[in-house]
Amino acid sequence: MKLKLIAVAVMSLSASASFAAKPSSCGATIDSIDYINWCAPEATLFIAGSSALATNITSVIPDLFDISTDGSKKIYKMTDNSTTGNANGNKSGTTAWYGTSKSGVFGTQKRLLVVYNNNNGSGAGVSLVLGPVKSGKLVSGNPVESNVIYVGPTKNVANTCATTADTGTALNASINGTTYVYTNIVTCTNTADIPADLAISDVRAQEIYKFYSNVPKTVKFDNYTQAPIGLQGFGLVVNWNMYKALQDAQVTSGALATTCTTDDTTRVLPSCQPSVRSVDYATLVKKDGTKSAAIFGLTLDATTPANTKLFLLRRDDLSGTQSASNIYFLRNSCDIGTTLGGGQAVLDQESDGTNFNMTKYATSGGVKTNASTGYTIGALGLSERAIAAGQYNYVKIDGMSPNVVATGANASKIANGRDAFAKGDYNFAMTAYAIYNKALDTQQSDKSILVNKTILAMKDSTRHNVAGLAYIDGVADTTVLKQAQVKRPDGNNCAPLVKN
Repeated sequence: MKLKLIAVAVMSLSASASFAAKPSSCGATIDSIDYINWCAPEATLFIAGSSALATNITSVIPDLFDISTDGSKKIYKMTDNSTTGNANGNKSGTTAWYGTSKSGVFGTQKRLLVVYNNNNGSGAGVSLVLGPVKSGKLVSGNPVESNVIYVGPTKNVANTCATTADTGTALNASINGTTYVYTNIVTCTNTADIPADLAISDVRAQEIYKFYSNVPKTVKFDNYTQAPIGLQGFGLVVNWNMYKALQDAQVTSGALATTCTTDDTTRVLPSCQPSVRSVDYATLVKKDGTKSAAIFGLTLDATTPANTKLFLLRRDDLSGTQSASNIYFLRNSCDIGTTLGGGQAVLDQESDGTNFNMTKYATSGGVKTNASTGYTIGALGLSERAIAAGQYNYVKIDGMSPNVVATGANASKIANGRDAFAKGDYNFAMTAYAIYNKALDTQQSDKSILVNKTILAMKDSTRHNVAGLAYIDGVADTTVLKQAQVKRPDGNNCAPLVKN
C-alpha cells in the first residue's frame, strides 16, 4: 500500500511539473513564468528588517534590476501565497523581485532574485543576520521570518509560482517619482528557510529591545558592519476620535483657539494640531501605573466606557519603531552595564480592560489600519502626510509638530515629512542602520556587491527622496532640505540630537 501511495505521489508531482513548460535554456533574461519555475537565480539578496523603511528599500530596485518604464524589460514582483506565510505573517511582510540584473552591477548580467521581508520589523531582521539560521524546509528553531519564497525548481521538479490576473495600473509601481511597469504580479507557494544577507534596522543592533533566541547572548557586535543609512523621523499617531477629543480638551484649557473645534474644516488646520506631552505618553508605556485616556487629560465616559476606552497600539518586541519609542520615551535601551541611563521597564504584556487595551502589531500597517472605537494612540515612522478628517493623524509632542507648519493653508504639510526633525525643531528621530556580517567586506562576491550597492543606493540623496528620512551623504541641495543638520553623536541613539 505504501509503495502504491509513493507511486501516486510521484505521478502527481510529475503531472504538476508538466504544466510548467521548461525553457530550452535559462539565460539572463526572464521571459515568462516558466523561467521563474524552472530557472534558479544566479545571484540572490535577502533583506530583512524594518517595515518603517520599506519605501527606502523599494526605491533601490531600479539600481539593481534592468527595469523599464514601459514594461519592455521584464521584471516580476512576487508575493508569498503559502500556507505557512499566511500563518506566520510572512505573507503580508514579504515582497520579492525577479529579473535581469542591471548592466554594471556584475561583470555580466545575471538572473537576480531580491527578497525583502519586514515581518516583525528590525529585531526579527537583525536576528536573521546575527544568529545562526539553518537552511531547509521549515527548520525547527529558526525564526519564522527566515522562511521565504524562492524561485526555480526543487530536485528537477518545477516550482509552483503563478501569475495573477492583475492588469493595467495594478502592474504600475511609483519608485523615486518614476512609474515602472512590472511584467506580472506573481504568487508563490513554496518556501524555504534561509539566513538574511542584510538587515535594515531603525536603530543600532545593540539598541534593539529584543532578539530571537537564535542570537547568542554573547554575540559580538564588532563582527558586524553597521552602516548608518540616514536620520529617520518618528511620531505619535492617534485616531480621529482621539484627535478631536484632544482638541476639545486643549480648547477648554486655552492651549488652542476656540475656532479649532468649529467643524472638520477648522479641525484639520495646522494651527489646530493638538499636542501630547512626552511625560504623559511615557507614563502610559511604562510598565507600572494606571492606564486610561485620563493620562492625556481626557474625561472618561462612565456610562459608556467603550466611547473613551484607550487603545495603545504598539509594535511588537522585535520592532525597530518600538525600540525607537522605548529609547525616546523611556531610555530603555540606554542602560547597558549601568543604571545611570535611567531606563525604565516597558509595558510589555498585552491586556484588555474596561478603560484600556494594549495590542502589539508585527508591522506598521497594523497601527495605521486599526479600527477600534474609542481612542487609539501609537508610534509610527514619519511620512509625508497632511492632517485629514476621519483618519489617523500625527500629533505634536511637547508642542513640536513633526509634519505640519504652524500656520497656513488647510492641512499644510511639511515637505517630505522631514524638515522639522532634519533641522532639530522636532527631536523624535533616530539613526537607521544597514547591518551585515563583516566578512562580506573582505570577500568580494555577488553577495557583497549586492549588499554594498543596496546600502549606497539607500543612502544616496541624488537618487531618491524618501519621506521621513533625512540624508547624511552630505550632497548639497538648495531646493529641498534633504540633509540632516543634526545628528546622534557617535551613532548612539541614546545620545541627544546635536548640530552637525
